Amino acid sequence: MGPDGIDPNIPPLNAEDPLLGLTTGQVEKSRELFGKNEIVIPETPLWMLFLRQFIGFLVSYCCMFCAFDMCVFF
Repeated sequence: MGPDGIDPNIPPLNAEDPLLGLTTGQVEKSRELFGKNEIVIPETPLWMLFLRQFIGFLVSYCCMFCAFDMCVFF
């Protein structure tokens, strides 16, 4: 990081017209250096989605009540 907090590897904007942004060459070089500008969201396995629905106060309360009920009446 430079003194202003900007990575020196990031190319400056188009010097001729800053409103145009980066040139095609700058974009290609930046993609080679940093990769695509995308957010990778990891997929959650189906079994974990299934188990997550059993976590929470209401579900825990119902399970405890059922266990208590079975102990009292059986």
